[in-house]
Amino acid sequence: MKKNCTLTELAIVIIVIIALEIALSMIFSESYLQGVAEGLLKHKAGLVETATGFKAGSKDCVSELYTLLGLYFTLFVRLMEFICLFMLLRFVLRKDAGALGMDFSKAGKSALFGTIVSAAMGILVFAAAGAYYVLTGENIFRFIGGTYYTGAFPAIAVLIPVAIVGPFIEEVIFRGILYGSIRGITGVWRGIIISALIFSSLHFVNGAGGLAELLQTFVITFTGGVIFAWIYEKSGDILGPYIVHFLGNAALFLLPKIIK
Repeated sequence: MKKNCTLTELAIVIIVIIALEIALSMIFSESYLQGVAEGLLKHKAGLVETATGFKAGSKDCVSELYTLLGLYFTLFVRLMEFICLFMLLRFVLRKDAGALGMDFSKAGKSALFGTIVSAAMGILVFAAAGAYYVLTGENIFRFIGGTYYTGAFPAIAVLIPVAIVGPFIEEVIFRGILYGSIRGITGVWRGIIISALIFSSLHFVNGAGGLAELLQTFVITFTGGVIFAWIYEKSGDILGPYIVHFLGNAALFLLPKIIK
């Protein structure tokens, strides 16, 4: 079995990803999510109030409920992509675990490298936050949570799609499958840029908010895509970038809760 995809096979993989994104987005549309939210508010008002921390039917309650449903919708889309791509690569194209970025023969090295990079990035973030506080008197951690942060949800309800399961699936798809194959065709840095553009474009398409918020999402996810692909290149499997991705997303959610 060959490890990476050829250009034709890579084109098939990208078409499958795009087709699944479009199809699932059409099935689980905003009106569908609205119907689910209305059904929960009508029949499970007590559960919704417990989950959101707000009175059922209130504006804040509906907003929080949409946020949680959106997170799990995104997780479901990624899970369906992962299952379809796994079946395609393993049983149709006959690729080995390396084509998924899941050749963990050097897992210890990969985990150590991911941990070191995470620690270095954490130090830089706290240093920047400290400088920002000295200059402005503002605590930047109050603003970094974005849609990941809500004071009402139990932490695990958001950490599952945002930090634990979601990043693992994304690392398999975007670094293991896409970057690993694109790199074999274009070279390392072109592969990093192209895979990061695909990664950020899908976040951009599935994002919410105005143009400024969408552009901010694009820039942040593109930067993350470059960093994750570089770590994958250096570590050799998805474990390294997954650790950084997991800790980074967890920090986006937890830091606003911890540092008021």
